[in-house]
Amino acid sequence: MINCIDCNKELTNVYYKCTKDDYRYVDENNNLIYIKDTHNLDINNEEVNTEVKDIYCTTCNKPVYYPTNYENNFKNNDIIIKIFPHYKTKNIIHQFTNMTCKYCNTNILEKGYFTNTEMEQTEENLLKYAYPIDFTNTIHIYNEETNTKIKDITIMLNEINPIPETDIGKKILYCPSCNFFIMNNLQEIYKSA
Repeated sequence: MINCIDCNKELTNVYYKCTKDDYRYVDENNNLIYIKDTHNLDINNEEVNTEVKDIYCTTCNKPVYYPTNYENNFKNNDIIIKIFPHYKTKNIIHQFTNMTCKYCNTNILEKGYFTNTEMEQTEENLLKYAYPIDFTNTIHIYNEETNTKIKDITIMLNEINPIPETDIGKKILYCPSCNFFIMNNLQEIYKSA
């Protein structure tokens, strides 16, 4: 499990429980962490004594609604998360380490970022190609630690839409051997050689 993307502290598995008096978060030993709301429900109400497994940051005092692990999909407990909506301002992808490339099966994905170059929109290109279907976008992959350009991958212009404008939005995990990378919004891109 990754650490909190806001404070970098360890996250906790918790349960969100309904009692007759409140909604609360408790740890796996049923110790109270936080009372969210109070109410006065009848003990026979069907919601009383229900609980849902959740993930919580005790430092930020809030549950987390982003992926915290990866098992062929990004997940938060058993919920598959397909997009990270705060990808422009919060770097979640670099929280995942030791992920193996799903295409090479042996290479560990490395931390990186990308820049891009769109096909020039000249009159000749606009007449020759269907915009944006046939226009290409060259993704330039860089290693995060060394700022060294690793490779270029050509994709169709509309495969990443929109291209992130922030540096954090352009964070990725990439395979050093093949043309696979995962963007900070959790989109996966693979191009066969």
